[in-house]
Amino acid sequence: MLTKSRNALTHRSWLAALMGWALLATLPACLSHGDGDHVPYEPPPEEPDTDEPVIAEPTYDTEPDPNDSFDYNLDGLPYKGVNVSSAEWGMQTHKVSTEMPGLHGSTYYWPDPLYRKGYNATKKFMEMGMNLLRVPFAWERIQHELGKPLIESELEAMKLTVFHMLSEGATVILDMHNYGRYTKVTIDDDRMYVRELLVFGDNLSPEDFGDVWGRIAEVFRDHPRVFFGLMNEPHDLPTTAWVEAANAAIHAIRGVGARNLILVGGNLWSGAHSWNANWGASDGISNAEGMLDIDDSEGNVVFEVHQYANHNFSGWEGGCQDETIGSRMMKVFTQWLRDNNKRGFLGEFGVLDDAVCQACLRDHLQYLEDNGDVYIGWTYWAASPLCPGWARPVDPFCYTETPVQMQILQEFL
Repeated sequence: MLTKSRNALTHRSWLAALMGWALLATLPACLSHGDGDHVPYEPPPEEPDTDEPVIAEPTYDTEPDPNDSFDYNLDGLPYKGVNVSSAEWGMQTHKVSTEMPGLHGSTYYWPDPLYRKGYNATKKFMEMGMNLLRVPFAWERIQHELGKPLIESELEAMKLTVFHMLSEGATVILDMHNYGRYTKVTIDDDRMYVRELLVFGDNLSPEDFGDVWGRIAEVFRDHPRVFFGLMNEPHDLPTTAWVEAANAAIHAIRGVGARNLILVGGNLWSGAHSWNANWGASDGISNAEGMLDIDDSEGNVVFEVHQYANHNFSGWEGGCQDETIGSRMMKVFTQWLRDNNKRGFLGEFGVLDDAVCQACLRDHLQYLEDNGDVYIGWTYWAASPLCPGWARPVDPFCYTETPVQMQILQEFL
């Protein structure tokens, strides 16, 4: 979910404009959406239509830091930072996507100066006192076919981005930003693209989810400062199906010898406010009940929630309901963590810049400080190297004078 700054386009309208541009640039015909989409196939261009470099040689140390350890100290809210959004762009994850897999350097970017010239936000975030970056990416781009090897060019872009962030002192969450879905793209006998939306609990299997995470984990298993965010905001699924898929991924990660910390979001868009609810779970099982069945042999799982302060908690339209709405909506989840000896993480939150929202943001952050016995940290939404309106309040690449949201975040670093 996304927030917007004052007078900025909303998340969905901004992404719609982006996808419309990318669609004209990369596809020969418009698409209608449904269970399967068909467009004429054309081979992709050899080079993207952009002046930015998208192919680069590794320049960062890929060896693990000998000072890092898998014996994590999670007490006292140790991790604080931001989301860095752009590698997942061009997606329509709630229905069949027209932009999968897309074109790096045109439809989307990995957030690194090797791919987006001059983008040095990681260094500046670390200098401010942050230490954590949550980096969304798309399953379809790292693995074009389920059960098959990872796409080498995308994996290299991921590795270069992550290793640069590590070299600057950051801890990195690799966040699969797919909402419990996967867009399958094939080419039929008439050389038409055919797109089909696969969903957990229906036609997307736990085994496929385990396969992709096992492959990713094998790459980063020696790096304790790389965390695995299994899935952003699963929704409208049977909670039991999501738990089964998450456990398959956890077991696959541990199966390749990776001890990295794993973050597991809940069904119902991972909302803290809806942790005890079952209105969006097709099997009627709440996160509070279902997520107790998450199984990790390492005991190194943290439960991720998102909590925005606007009228429907989506984060992408409207101001804050009141000055304490963020913290109040966390309380049910906080109690669940304590009652069940679990750890939590706030992966997304964000506000506008008016007086009510400023007070709301301070209250929300203070609440996390006061409950550092069960929370390991937070990442604010969001930074981005392409500077849409919602990135300007937080990304130093996008502003010249520090916005009030970033000033407040810095008070808690």
